[in-house]
Amino acid sequence: MVLALVIGLVLWFYLWTARPESRAGLISGHSDHYFNLLTRGFLKGQLPLDMPADPVLATLKNPWSAVERGNRGLHDATYYRGAYHLYFGATPALLLFLPFRLLTGLYVSEEAASLVFAAVGLILMTVLVRAVRARYFPTAPGWIMAGSAIALGLCTLMPSLLRRPAVWEVPITSAHACAMAGIFAIFWSLHTRLRRVWWLALASLALGLAVGARPTYLFGCAALLAPLWLWGHGRGWRGPAWRQAVLAAIVPLAIIGSGLALYNYARFDNPLEFGQRYQLNADGVNPVTFSFRYIGFNAWIYGLSAAGWSPYFPFVSVIAAPSAPTGYVGIENPFGLLPNVPFVLLGLGLWSVITRREATRLRTWVLAVLVLAGATFGILLLFAGNTNRYMVDFLPALTVLACVGWLALATRTWWRGWSRVAGTVLTVSVALYSVVFGGLASLRHNELLRVNHPAVYEPLARRANLLGHYFDRIAGVEYGPIALKVVFPKNAVGEVEPIVVTGRDFRSDYVYVHYLNPDTVRFCFEHTSYGGFTGTPVRIRPGEEHSLLVAMGSLYPPAAHPHFDGIPEGQALLRRRSLSVSLDGVEVLRRKTEFYDAFSREPDLGSSGSRPAFRRPFSGRIVSARRVPEAAPAATSPPYGPLCIEFRFPPFGGKRSEPLVSSGESGRGNLLYVKYVDERSVVFGYDHWGVGGFETEPITVEPGAEQMLEVDYGALHAAAPAPAKRVILRLNGTVVADRPGEFYACPPERVKVGVNAIGASTASERFSGTIGGFWRLKP
Repeated sequence: MVLALVIGLVLWFYLWTARPESRAGLISGHSDHYFNLLTRGFLKGQLPLDMPADPVLATLKNPWSAVERGNRGLHDATYYRGAYHLYFGATPALLLFLPFRLLTGLYVSEEAASLVFAAVGLILMTVLVRAVRARYFPTAPGWIMAGSAIALGLCTLMPSLLRRPAVWEVPITSAHACAMAGIFAIFWSLHTRLRRVWWLALASLALGLAVGARPTYLFGCAALLAPLWLWGHGRGWRGPAWRQAVLAAIVPLAIIGSGLALYNYARFDNPLEFGQRYQLNADGVNPVTFSFRYIGFNAWIYGLSAAGWSPYFPFVSVIAAPSAPTGYVGIENPFGLLPNVPFVLLGLGLWSVITRREATRLRTWVLAVLVLAGATFGILLLFAGNTNRYMVDFLPALTVLACVGWLALATRTWWRGWSRVAGTVLTVSVALYSVVFGGLASLRHNELLRVNHPAVYEPLARRANLLGHYFDRIAGVEYGPIALKVVFPKNAVGEVEPIVVTGRDFRSDYVYVHYLNPDTVRFCFEHTSYGGFTGTPVRIRPGEEHSLLVAMGSLYPPAAHPHFDGIPEGQALLRRRSLSVSLDGVEVLRRKTEFYDAFSREPDLGSSGSRPAFRRPFSGRIVSARRVPEAAPAATSPPYGPLCIEFRFPPFGGKRSEPLVSSGESGRGNLLYVKYVDERSVVFGYDHWGVGGFETEPITVEPGAEQMLEVDYGALHAAAPAPAKRVILRLNGTVVADRPGEFYACPPERVKVGVNAIGASTASERFSGTIGGFWRLKP
C-alpha cells in the first residue's frame, strides 16, 4: 500500500511537471503533433507524415541548408523526395499512437504519450526491484523499497525530460519503457521454472522495440547473451533447450531489425539510414556524426561535470563545460553522474553478493543490465552532442542496480549496531541528495517553467527564496551597483578584459573594457549567445586610480525574490533591466537590456572565472569594491497617473496581437495592445470589455530600437475628480492616438504591464518583446 502511494505521488509529480497548469488537450479529436501525423500517414497506407511538404523545398539546390530554405519546412523533420518523415523510430506510433487512434477514434498528444511511457517504465522498475528484494534480500527494511521507488522516479532525470514532453522526448521515453521491460523479462527468464523461453523471447521483443524507438540501444541488445551463456554453460551448448533459447533471443530481435531495415529502405533507399542526413534542423548541420574524438569530452560531461549551486531558486544551475572538440554540435543541460547523482554508486553494494557461487542467476542478470546500460552509454560517448534527456537512455538501468545494491548493503552481516546507523545515514543522505537534485534540475531545465508558466513559478520561487532572503538580512548582504576603484594597465592596447561578470557558463553577462589606445578605452557589454553593445570611447590615465560605477540587473536577485517586496513593480523592473557604467562620475555606457539571473550573491570582479569567454583577466588593479544600493536606477512613481513604458518590440514573427497594458479584471477590464503588421509597422489597439474599442492606423517603427510609450486613459487615474473618457498614446513623444474611450475604474494594483491579466481575446497572454521599465507620471 505504501509502495503504491509512493508510485502515485511520483506519477503525480510527472504529470505536474509536464502540465503545471491546464490538463486540457492531452487527448483530442485532432492533432498535428508529429507522431500523430505519422499515425495518420500509416492509416492512409503511406510511410511519410500526413502533411504536404512545402513545394518550394523541391526547387532548392540544398533544401537541408538552413540559410537556403529560411523558415520553410517542418522543423526537425526529415525531408526526402518531396515528403516529410521522422528520423525518430516508429515504435511509439506502433505501441501507442496508432492503437489509441484505432480503439478510441481520438489522438493522444505527445505529452500524454511521454507520460504513459514514463509511467510504464517507473512501474516496471519498481516491480522489478521489489521482485529482487523478495527473492534475494527479504530481510531488507521496507522503507528502503519506498525510498527506491522515489529514487527510480527522480534520480533518472526523467522529470527534466518531462519538462518539455514533445516529439524529441517521445522516442526516448518509449525506448526507456521497452528497455525496462527487457531487463524485467531477462530477470524472470532466469528466475522462473516455467516459460523461461517465452520470457527470453519477450526480452528480445522489448529490446528490439527499444531499438525501433532509439537506435542507440542497438548494441545494448547484447544483454541477451548473458542468460544464453548461463543456460549453455549449465545445460550444454547443443541440447534442444539451448537451441530454443537461442531462437527465442534471436528471432523477435531479427524480425524487428529486418522490419526496421525495410522501413528505412522504403523511405530513404538505404536500410541503415534513419533520416538524420536529411534533417531540417535549425542550424542546417547534417549529418550529425559519431567520432572517437568525442569520447573524452562526453565522458567528462556525463560522468564528472558538477552542476552549479545557487542561493536562488531553483538552486541548481548549469555545469561549467570545457571547450568542446572540433566538429561538436553542442550541449543542452547535461549533468555528471558522480557529483550530481551519487546514488548510482550504491550499485557497488552488489559486489559482495554477486561474487558468491550461489548468486549465479543474480550475477547473470546484473551483467545483462550492465551490458545494456554500458553499451548504450558507449554509443552516446561517440555522439557529437549531449543533453540531459539522452541520459535517460542509460541512467534508469544504473538506478535499478543502485536500488538493488542498497538492498544488498542493508542485509550484510556487518549492518548492525553503529555500522547500521552510519550506513543508514550515509545511504539515505546519498539517496536524498540525488532525489532532490533530480527534482530541482527539472525545475531549472531550460527555464521552461519560469518562462512558460509564470503563474506557477513565481509564487513557488518567492516562497522558496524566503529562507535565503532572511539570511541576507541577518548577514547584511547588499544588492545593487558596484563602486570600484581601479587602476588601468599601461600596455594593453587591443585587448579586452572583464571588469564585472555575473551568471554561470553560457548564461553569463560581462561588462568588459576594450583598450583602443594607450589612453583611450571603451566599456562594453556581452549577453552570452545574444551579443551586446559598446559604449563611447573615453580617455583614461593608465597607472592612476579611477572611480568606476557599474549597475547591472544581474547584481540583484532574480525577479521572484522577496528582495523586491515593497518596491513598485516598475522600479523593480528598472533595476533588473538597466545597465549603466560611469567613469569618474561620467556615464559612458547606458542601455536597457536583458540579463541572465544572478548565480551568486557576489559577481566575479576582474576575471571570468571558469567561464569559457574573456579568459584574459583584468591586467590592471582593482583597489577596492563596494555595493552602492542607493545608486540603483529609480523612478518617482505616484500611485495614479499616466504610464510611461520603455520597451523593444520583438522580432517580427507573423501577424499577431500582444498586450501592453491591462487594467481591471475579467469581465470588467480594459486592454491596450499592439498588433504587428509587418517587420516595420504596428497598430495600437484599445479594447473596453464587452463594448469594443478602436485601432490606430499602421505606424512605422524601427526594428530593435528602444521605444518610449506614454499611455493615458481613465482607469489609470483616481476616481475623483472624474477622469476624462479619452485614450491618449504618445510613442517617442509623438501623439499616435487621441480618441474617446470608455473604461472600468480599478485600483493601481490591478494595472499590469506586458500581461493580458484580464484574459481578453484581442491579444495573447504576454508581450514577447523586452520591457526595460515603466513608471507613473504625475497626472
